[in-house]
Amino acid sequence: MKKLMQFLTEHALMLVIAAIAVVSLILIIIVFTLASSGSSDRKLSIKDISGSAFILKSDGQIPADKNTVLESGDVIITSSDGEVKLAADKDKYIIIEPDTTLYVNFTDISEKGSVIVNISEGSAICRLDSKLPKNSAFEVRTPNAVISAKGTVFRTDFSYLDTYGGREAVKLTEVECAEGSVDIQLYDDNASPADQLMLLAEGKSARLMTCADTARFEYLNSDTDLYSLSESTLRTFIRIAADRPLAYSLTDLNNAYQSALGISGSGEQTQPIPSETAPPPTETPESSDVSFSTAVITSDISETTTPAETSVTSESVSVTETTSVTTGSTPISVAETTTKVYSVTTASPVTTTVPTDTVTAAPTETSQQTTASIPAIKPAAPVTGSSVSETAPPVTEPTVSETTTPVSTIPWWEIINSAALTS
Repeated sequence: MKKLMQFLTEHALMLVIAAIAVVSLILIIIVFTLASSGSSDRKLSIKDISGSAFILKSDGQIPADKNTVLESGDVIITSSDGEVKLAADKDKYIIIEPDTTLYVNFTDISEKGSVIVNISEGSAICRLDSKLPKNSAFEVRTPNAVISAKGTVFRTDFSYLDTYGGREAVKLTEVECAEGSVDIQLYDDNASPADQLMLLAEGKSARLMTCADTARFEYLNSDTDLYSLSESTLRTFIRIAADRPLAYSLTDLNNAYQSALGISGSGEQTQPIPSETAPPPTETPESSDVSFSTAVITSDISETTTPAETSVTSESVSVTETTSVTTGSTPISVAETTTKVYSVTTASPVTTTVPTDTVTAAPTETSQQTTASIPAIKPAAPVTGSSVSETAPPVTEPTVSETTTPVSTIPWWEIINSAALTS
């Protein structure tokens, strides 16, 4: 015991210094651990790129390449075929679409501060895979709007328009929320809030318009029209929907994407639809003298039609029909001119039996399909002494009141000319 006391007395100073050093080291370790736990340096980099794009830095311009690390405030500009995907914090992605000018401001610590995407022209899709901490923010800003998100997928588009809705120098922002929800703040032309903070729900869209004398929502929480989106937007939504569910199904996205590419459901390239559709041309069979028009019918054969059941509508249509009967190329006679007043309805298919060896001068009631254009029908070749059975397309069986006036035999060309004039 005496030796221990003697040792402590002789080495007291050294023991005090050692104790202070150990305590200091422990404190340093604790402070460093607390300072570094849950915090990491934020890095914004190009994860993927297609087409051409370039970056404007404070000291000049450089081409955009994969894995390029961006500084806060760097401007990214994409060409008409360019698309750039930015990644931050391993759970935030910004997909910059073609013809877009955009820059990002961000703080250095990923768990604190904010990421602010500024769009001066064009569009971008933002994807947040995790909910943001309470002390963090993610915003997309345009010259007339601020869109705030906590964990969602949404697209923002901005454009300047010379004229819009009778107004000039218009700022137009459009937002589509594909998953989650976002807050939207509208601003007037003086960069002051023009309305209260609005919530845009999942699967909905909004349009914000600002000009010199007004600022308003053109629409808010309207259903998103996928067919109005570009190929680039739909392609990005399809890729995201493969990883996480969106408000739009993959089937709807794929159909809209096929339509944007001009491809039909069968995979064939579709033709553009003109604003006015002309009636299809009438084809004349080479081996037949049969021709059809709305008012004139010239035929080599007589037709006997079994009437089908008809339902009469309230609207009546008056049509004058003139029938000319010929054998081969030699006109025989004009049987009669019949004026028919009837209502047009569609009946079931009718079977027509045509005896080819008999020519009847006086026709029976004949069912005709009265439309703007009647396609040519190529009859079977006549066989002497036989009977040909044809299945006609659905036709219209009118309720007929007839006034018959016999007429004399005249050449077939005068029949056609006369009918053309009356039609």
